[in-house]
Amino acid sequence: MGVNESIKSEISIYPNPTNGVVNVKTKTGDVVVVHDLSGKIIFSDSVSSELTKIDLSLFEDGVYFVTILSDGNSVTEKLIKR
Repeated sequence: MGVNESIKSEISIYPNPTNGVVNVKTKTGDVVVVHDLSGKIIFSDSVSSELTKIDLSLFEDGVYFVTILSDGNSVTEKLIKR
């Protein structure tokens, strides 16, 4: 298993699609970044617990990307907001 696959097995992003609040489950200390299709960062935080709730209800419906930075590696997942 490669590094990114190892990180991918440790994270969970749900519900996807979402209508507002999305849960990101990852390791404490990882960095979670959400950006839109243009690359604009709309959320970025170092997580202090294994479950982070991100409220996207004020943002337009569409496709977003959630990037998890963990131990010098990263994985990006597509997120759909309706």
